[in-house]
Amino acid sequence: MRILRLTYVLMLFALASAYSHAKAEPLEFIFEHYSSDDGLPHNSICEIHQDSRGYLWLCTWYGLSRYDGRSFVNYTMRPGDYSNLSHNRILSIDEDSSGYLWVTTYDMHLYRFDVDEEVFIDVSDVLKDLPLGNSKANEVFCDSAGRVWVALSGAGLVCFNEDMSFRTFMNSSGSNIGSDVTGLYEDSAGNIYAASEVGLAMISGDSVSLLARNVDVVSFSERKGSLLFACRDQLLSVDMATREQRKVDFVNLGAGEAVTMTLTGPDEEIFVGFKDNAVASFDPETLVPRMKRTDMGRVRYLFPDPEGLLWIATERTGIWSYDGRKDAFRHYEHSSNVMSYYVDTLANVTAHEGRMWIKMNNYGFGYYDRNSDEIVPLNNVKEQQDCRFMNGVACFHVDDTGVLWMSTVGRGLERVTIIDSKVDVIVPPSLSDDSMSSSEVRAMLRDSNGNLWVAAKSRELFRYSPDLSSCVRFPDRSGVDVGVIYSIFEDSDGNIWLGTKGDGLIRMTPEGNGWSWKQFRRNPGDRNSISSNNIYSIAQDHDGRIWIGTYGGSLSMLRDPDSEEFITVGNSFPDYPQELCDRVRYLHCMPDGRMLVATVGGLIIFDPSDNPELTVFNLIRKIPGDIASLGNNDIIHIFTDSAGNTWLSTFGGGLNRLYFEGGQPRFEVVSTEHGMASNIVHSAVEADDGSIWISTEAGLSVYDPKTEIVRNFTRYDGVTPTSYSEATCAKANDGSLLFGTYDNIYRIVPERFAERANGSRIKVSGLYIDGVRTPFNGKMTIPADYSFFRIDFSSLDFSVSGARTFSYKLEGYDKDWISGSGNSATYSRIPAGNYVFKVTDSFPVGSVDGREVSIDVRVRPSAWTSTAAVLIYIVLGLSIVGLLVRMLVTSMKLRANIRLEKDLNVIKSRFFTNVSHELRTPLTLILGGIDEIRRKMPAESPNEYSVNIVQKNARRMLTLVNQLLDTRSIADGKMHLNLTSFDVVKLVQDVYDDFRDVSRERQMEMRIIRSVDSLMVGGDAMRLEALVYNLLSNAFKYTSDGGKIEVGVLYRAGDPEYRIMVKDNGIGVAKENQKAIFEPFTKGTTSAFKGMASNGIGLAFCKDIADIHGGEIWVESDGKTGSKFFVRLPVMEVEEAVPQSEAYGLSKYKAEASYPEGALKVLVVEDNAELRIYMYNNLVERYEVRDASNGKEALQIIRDGWMPDMVVTDLMMPQMDGMELIDNLRNDFATSHIPIVMITAKHEDDTQVRALKYGADGYIAKPFTMELLTARIDSMLERRRTLMSRLSENRPAEKGGKVDIVPEEIVITDRDENLIKKVMAWLEDNVSNADVTVDQLAVHVGMGRTSMYNKIKGLTGKSPVELIQEFRMKKAASYLKTGQFSVSETSYKVGFSDPGYFSRTFKKHFGMSPADYMKHCRAEEHEQ
Repeated sequence: MRILRLTYVLMLFALASAYSHAKAEPLEFIFEHYSSDDGLPHNSICEIHQDSRGYLWLCTWYGLSRYDGRSFVNYTMRPGDYSNLSHNRILSIDEDSSGYLWVTTYDMHLYRFDVDEEVFIDVSDVLKDLPLGNSKANEVFCDSAGRVWVALSGAGLVCFNEDMSFRTFMNSSGSNIGSDVTGLYEDSAGNIYAASEVGLAMISGDSVSLLARNVDVVSFSERKGSLLFACRDQLLSVDMATREQRKVDFVNLGAGEAVTMTLTGPDEEIFVGFKDNAVASFDPETLVPRMKRTDMGRVRYLFPDPEGLLWIATERTGIWSYDGRKDAFRHYEHSSNVMSYYVDTLANVTAHEGRMWIKMNNYGFGYYDRNSDEIVPLNNVKEQQDCRFMNGVACFHVDDTGVLWMSTVGRGLERVTIIDSKVDVIVPPSLSDDSMSSSEVRAMLRDSNGNLWVAAKSRELFRYSPDLSSCVRFPDRSGVDVGVIYSIFEDSDGNIWLGTKGDGLIRMTPEGNGWSWKQFRRNPGDRNSISSNNIYSIAQDHDGRIWIGTYGGSLSMLRDPDSEEFITVGNSFPDYPQELCDRVRYLHCMPDGRMLVATVGGLIIFDPSDNPELTVFNLIRKIPGDIASLGNNDIIHIFTDSAGNTWLSTFGGGLNRLYFEGGQPRFEVVSTEHGMASNIVHSAVEADDGSIWISTEAGLSVYDPKTEIVRNFTRYDGVTPTSYSEATCAKANDGSLLFGTYDNIYRIVPERFAERANGSRIKVSGLYIDGVRTPFNGKMTIPADYSFFRIDFSSLDFSVSGARTFSYKLEGYDKDWISGSGNSATYSRIPAGNYVFKVTDSFPVGSVDGREVSIDVRVRPSAWTSTAAVLIYIVLGLSIVGLLVRMLVTSMKLRANIRLEKDLNVIKSRFFTNVSHELRTPLTLILGGIDEIRRKMPAESPNEYSVNIVQKNARRMLTLVNQLLDTRSIADGKMHLNLTSFDVVKLVQDVYDDFRDVSRERQMEMRIIRSVDSLMVGGDAMRLEALVYNLLSNAFKYTSDGGKIEVGVLYRAGDPEYRIMVKDNGIGVAKENQKAIFEPFTKGTTSAFKGMASNGIGLAFCKDIADIHGGEIWVESDGKTGSKFFVRLPVMEVEEAVPQSEAYGLSKYKAEASYPEGALKVLVVEDNAELRIYMYNNLVERYEVRDASNGKEALQIIRDGWMPDMVVTDLMMPQMDGMELIDNLRNDFATSHIPIVMITAKHEDDTQVRALKYGADGYIAKPFTMELLTARIDSMLERRRTLMSRLSENRPAEKGGKVDIVPEEIVITDRDENLIKKVMAWLEDNVSNADVTVDQLAVHVGMGRTSMYNKIKGLTGKSPVELIQEFRMKKAASYLKTGQFSVSETSYKVGFSDPGYFSRTFKKHFGMSPADYMKHCRAEEHEQ
């Protein structure tokens, strides 16, 4: 349905006109339909009732249904359930004063429904002991004392108390109440009146008295101390104080039997309706009747009216009214919009807050408009354009908030919310034929005089007086076309500036009673014209400059309002970010004088007082992830509130408050996360109370900066939906707020939105435990075995349904309030205990009606936490404590034994440690003496073998001593690994070599097994060497002479670990000892060979070393013959910090550099720090030496710009080995020429072949002497010097040498042939060019300047400049030698612009002047 609205209409008179409120249009409604698809149990509804709590109850054909504004809860009889309902169709519902509902089913059974326990009680079950027969409930009456009176057909009257105890009034002889009670009434004193076939009886307390006998009462009223009973043939009046009765006989009125009676109007005038086309009014004092007749038909119902009308429903279609002031009847009837067979005689009239809702006889439904004296159809007649319903209404109800609920012939439930519009719509007096353009308001301004300027897209401008009572339209008589105005601004001189879309800028200057107009447009030929014709914003700074924001032309400025020359980004403002911010939406001058420019690409802040050429424009944009940055780069509108806060309306980033922190702009963003309906904000304006009213893409919102609460207004709040214009808002003189929309001007009075007639009426409406609805009565109890529970809540103020935001909290569990638009709270795994569930809601701005509702929640403890369970736990606990005490005593005894054994082990360890310390000194002296003897021993001495044996065994003893000390360190937890990267295959090979002499002595077969030739691993090499040594030593101890021992390194490529194996065919290890032998001071057997006794430490030491490396050691043996010891260790990678630390420690031993000036550069690459420093010290006196610990470090040195003439590198190194280093150098064009010498400990031929294939120029095997290395370096560098000498002598180089650069006589034999050819060709082509540069040569060969310099220097021994100079000199010599060119001509041909400078350079190079050289050449020719 199209939403209608209250409109201000402005009539145009000559130059000015006044606006006034027009006649109220038809009411505005929101219609909502509910059916079984929405949860309704059945679409046929018999009655609608709102209970005292506010819930809506529906009597449907398939059960009773409760609606709470969000969902339906249905109570029906289902197959197999325990419901005692006899029928699902519910006909009627009544509520007693205790809140119980009394419902009558289709089979006339009566039930009381407990809304808290959600249980039906069958009244017939309560009365089962009475002789009721087949009596049915004819009438149910709930009195003010909480009693319920039930009239049973043929059985009299029953009165029920709240506890369902009852009192009967059965027909018996002498009884004042008959068996068929036809009417029940209550007076203001609480007396009950029952009309039956006996007469009219009064029940007061326990007494029953007969007021009148044989009267057929059809209606009852009470008026000013008198009781009025309308009987079919008389009117009975009873004085309540004296019980005096007066009667008026109807027989003589000639209107037939009376049907009904009512009191209407402020004076409670008495009316009685009759069968024969008549009603009668009665004088309240004398009861004298005055008959009112018309051709209305038989009267069925009379309905009162608060304004004094009498509504009369008769047998005729429609309804009648009688106006006593005019003494006139009127008939109302709507056209039929029902099925032809439809008949409905239950007319009804309901008043709510002065509005009459009228259901006519047969069909027709609407509300009464007193101004037009019409019953307005509720969108239900075919003649209406927006017809929604049939006009046959089965039932309807108006709730206490004014919402209409009804069920029509079309079935289902209709909800009709009456919208009380709180928005005034001001319609400018447009003369345009384009209604859409004239209603779209695009600019607005309140000037310094309080006038309101309004611009519409119909190319019209309007000026309203401050009170909006008159309006002037432009164009006026001057006929100026104002264009499509997008911005209106007033400067300090009172000029009005209009910014248009496409028509430039207009300045309106006041002159007398009129205005003079000046238009500024973009002129491409005038650089001082405005930058664009699309003007979106205009502002003035504190110094009077006028700033114009254009859409597509960035910023323009006039130095003063009278100026006509613009400063723009085209002729100034060099710092303006044109690329991002050429589309300006809004300009704003802050209170401190700084200007803000809102663009689609961000916010610009600048100081307008700066020189335009020096103005700095600071661009602020959204920073991803920064909540305090700009909400969105597209900014639409800016304003400053009364507190000095500046607010930005953004397209997609919400409302942003600008503030400065440490001089930097920061933003506080209000968005949908804070409750805003949309993040697209068109404009914002401040109300008198400080609240910010915001127009968004989704409607109108208000934000309170003090409470930080956002409220969104919908149709339910009286705000008609519309589309709001960008940056179009103002505040009127009276404090009302004005917003430009696509539907004229919306005028908002904030105070109207603070008015609320009803409280929130929040209810906790349901409890669901594990998905099953569970009744509760004032307190919720959750069983211990629950999985989850849900608490439903809602607001029963149906007039604002859908506009609620709830906050809830389970006190005792939730720390903070939880907010949202949902109407339920779900919890799971809540600990047992008592809690309080609280819920509240939010109201429109200014409301104080919100209230908090709370309910107790108890989560039962499980059986395991009950009191009985706790007692059992105590008993079990005491038993366990007793058992633990007994176990503790036993454990203490065992610990004492273990401690004793440990102390013995400590004593043993201490003893061996002390002995070891004592042995280290003499062993050190022995080893020192042996070394001295070996150094002084002549070559081929007969004692050499003996000395070597002594030295080897002394070292072995020292190793054993160190093991004992390490064992003590491990036991004390003080041993730390010295992690390095090493070749474990080489380590095992070295230990294997130490035992070869022993194996030969004992005639034992000893073999080494390797699955790989080399395996670099991480670990403590010294201790792993000791581990292998111990295992081999252990094998020799327990293997007889002539036995067999194998040692091996087992590894499969890609595995994270490797194994070391030591295998023998000795005596083996018994299975029961295979774990114990790795314990300290434990021996697997005493059967060692040749007196090689075991101390029980070696294998324990091996286990400790394996453990500390994160590995594992074990033995495999059948216990009879032979053993296999395995050690499994991880292949860990060791960072090179450890070797570097060694180098740093040894770096102090580096010799100081003493190489001669111009020495060649040698790079030494070796991972062994001692060997590296040794080589460094031996080379540094002759060469400029740098060293690196691995190939990666060496490459970095070269890449940092230090280009060596020679590289000496080891083969096996961590991170990058020698092969990879050579490969990198040879494949890099800048380093491919460098000679490389490889040194390695590997002697295999294939290794040498691989090194040479990769590009090594020489290969030296370890061990080597420095004399050999020096000779090799000298030899290679000497050949290079020879080649350089040949180059300088201008002789061709031999094969494999460097290049002789004699022009056109180039011999290239190495891999850099192409580069040299390109260089020489370029020199040939550019020798005469005096402006040639090294950079040009670098571009030609496709290299960087530095890379090319290093390359040419390495190949030729000369820098590029020297190379060019030498080429020119030799080319000049060849020209002079021919004798065809003079000195001057030759100088120009080789690129010299100054012959004198050429002569000096030539003489410096050749030792003679060009003229002398020519003479010398002629002399040589003459001699030949």
